Amino acid sequence: MKGFSAGLDTSGNDTDGRYTIGWRDLIAKLVFHVGTLMPAQEENQEQIVRKKAHMGNDYVHIVFNESGRNYEFDTMSSQFNFVQIIVTPVDGQLSSLEEDATWLDSGQHKQHNVQLYKVKTQINPNIPFIGPAAESKVLTLTALPAFVRSIAIHAAIFSQVYSSCKSADSSSAEFISLWRARLQIIKRVRTHAQRERAKRESTHGQPAATAADSDEFGEVVSDPSMAATAAQALGYLARDLESYSK
Repeated sequence: MKGFSAGLDTSGNDTDGRYTIGWRDLIAKLVFHVGTLMPAQEENQEQIVRKKAHMGNDYVHIVFNESGRNYEFDTMSSQFNFVQIIVTPVDGQLSSLEEDATWLDSGQHKQHNVQLYKVKTQINPNIPFIGPAAESKVLTLTALPAFVRSIAIHAAIFSQVYSSCKSADSSSAEFISLWRARLQIIKRVRTHAQRERAKRESTHGQPAATAADSDEFGEVVSDPSMAATAAQALGYLARDLESYSK
C-alpha cells in the first residue's frame, strides 16, 4: 500500500496482516482496520496489543452481526468508541420488517430471493450525533456499501470535530480541517516568499513592497525571479484550496 495506511504496517513484515479493505474517490481515501484480517495469536502479545490499539482508537466501528443476538455497545471498550454501525443480514420476512424499518432499495425487496440487510447505528450517549440510521433501515446488497460508507465518513468527521472541540475546553473552540490547515501553511509560505522577494529587490536598490523577515521560516528561494514565481504559484494554490474549503 502506498501513501496513507491508517497506521497499518506496510514494511512487508505482515505485523498487522497482509491484507485490508480500502476505498477512495477523487477527494477521499478510506483504509479500514479489519479485525478478522489482523493476526492476534495468544503467544504473540505484540500482535494483540497492536490490534487493540488500531481498533480501540477508531471513532467509528462497523459491525457485521450474524450472531442472532443484539450487539452490546461496550463489547469493545474504548474512550474513542463513538458510533457503531451495525449491519445484520435478515431472512427476508417482509411483513415483520416493514413494520419497524424504512426501505432504501427502490422497491427491489419485492423481488424473490433477494438478500436483505438491516442497518442501525448505536451512539455513545455522551455525543449528539444522529445520522440517517438512528432508526433501522433495510437495504439490498446493491445499496448497502454506499449507505454504510456514507454514514461512516460523516460519523468520523463529526467525531473528529466533537473530540477536537471538547479537548479545547471551550464552547467557542474551532475545528481546523486538514484542508484549512494546509491552506494556512501555504499562505504562510507564500507570505515568506513575498518577503524574500521584497528583501532582494531592496538589496538591489529597488523599492520594497513589504518588510522582509527571513528568520521566521528560513531561506526558501535564492533567486528573485524564482521568488516571484513561487509566490504566484502559491497564490493560485491557495485560491483553489479556498474554493474547495467552501
